[in-house]
Amino acid sequence: MSADSKKNLRIGDIYAQAVFETAEEQQLPEVVKSDLEFLGSVFNEVADLKELLWSPYFTRQYKAVLLEKMFAGRFSQLTMNFLMVVARHNRLKFLPAIIAGFDRLWDQRHGLVPVQITVSQKLDDPRVKTLCSEISSALQRKIRLTDSIVDPSIIGGIIIHFADKVIDNTIRTRLVNAVQTLTSQEKRWTKFNEI
Repeated sequence: MSADSKKNLRIGDIYAQAVFETAEEQQLPEVVKSDLEFLGSVFNEVADLKELLWSPYFTRQYKAVLLEKMFAGRFSQLTMNFLMVVARHNRLKFLPAIIAGFDRLWDQRHGLVPVQITVSQKLDDPRVKTLCSEISSALQRKIRLTDSIVDPSIIGGIIIHFADKVIDNTIRTRLVNAVQTLTSQEKRWTKFNEI
């Protein structure tokens, strides 16, 4: 992890902790979580907004007014106040790290394990729910699906990322392992026959 990434994570965690604790004190953690999830989805869908808010060419005041016009009435007052503080301190570029930090705190508070899956083709909602239930049962913990990636190159099966672990149960990996086993056995037989 680069020094910039560590700095982003550290700053994100500090702000996330502050808004999380304030939300809990005001009994609004679900509301703030919903607001931040929506904000994250807006950033993912509108790249120009992210570039504008991160840009040094626009003043803090301009960015704060823009956020106010976009989200006032949509977000809780606590979330709006928090965004204004972040804008005033010129920390808007850390919002993705703040949102991720808030999610980690939420997961810890609720005993959830964040899980990411990679599959060969898009799964429908009922299959995703069934898969999440099966993963939760296998891990013997409640999970939160953070991402579902489609990668046709895995051919079939699934890759599951959770905590610092990866479970790779893909057809591609099985084929690679089978080929490696066959070639290593072939090399052993060749050496044996040379004796």
